[in-house]
Amino acid sequence: MNREREEAAYEIEGIGTHDPDVAELLEPEALDDLRTVGDRAVHAEVKRLAAEERHLVGSSSGAASIAAREVAEEIVAGELDVPARTVVTVFPDGSERYLSKNIYGSFDAWEGKA
Repeated sequence: MNREREEAAYEIEGIGTHDPDVAELLEPEALDDLRTVGDRAVHAEVKRLAAEERHLVGSSSGAASIAAREVAEEIVAGELDVPARTVVTVFPDGSERYLSKNIYGSFDAWEGKA
């Protein structure tokens, strides 16, 4: 796992932890992989999920979607040796808490950034 994240290395609220060993609910030894996703990419994915898939999700879900799609692409490309070609992720948040923060506006105008 990459533990080299700097303080304030991400802008989206509710995303990330600086030390996975002390995160209350995270058991690092249970993870197969940990991925870093950029703030702008997450914001674009949140908007794409709303427009194309009709999923009204928050930034944590946008990040999960990007990571799941990356894994799926790696499986299809033969870069990951896995017993099945099915990828499942969880969308842990909805957008209702972020609507007043302009989550579907431009990234620079979004008030959900820290």
